[in-house]
Amino acid sequence: MPDLFPSFNVPDYIESDSAQSSQNFPKSVLFDFDSGDFVRDGAGRLIESSGYDAWVQWCIKAIATQRYACMAYSSDYGVETDGILSSSLSDKDAAEAQIASTITDALLADQNNRTKAVGYFDFYWSEDSVTVKCVATATDGATANISVNLKRGD
Repeated sequence: MPDLFPSFNVPDYIESDSAQSSQNFPKSVLFDFDSGDFVRDGAGRLIESSGYDAWVQWCIKAIATQRYACMAYSSDYGVETDGILSSSLSDKDAAEAQIASTITDALLADQNNRTKAVGYFDFYWSEDSVTVKCVATATDGATANISVNLKRGD
């Protein structure tokens, strides 16, 4: 009679780079930027994000926040885009360079020292806003494609 519970050798588990990178970053609560609220499970409990996802969320939030607009944040947090977007700069190249500079400064000011570099900027202009896409590189080599829409007066 054949054995109903066959035995087999279990393969060794090899951790991937992404699993290692998420262990290096502090975890947080998962946030949904579309709804503007924290993500909850069916029982109403907050869902924990990985350390990597927490870093990506921090990058998006730092870019979407105007520096000095909220006293709860330090003067190192956020970007200074109001002047750039509200002025009538006819030279989009100069405006894009200023936006890239303030975003780079904001992400490198991470108090947890998770961000190593920011680059590969793309800009998509509309009448009242600009969508900025960039690649952020973490200190452990993990990368994140970031996309944030910045509106005039935000």
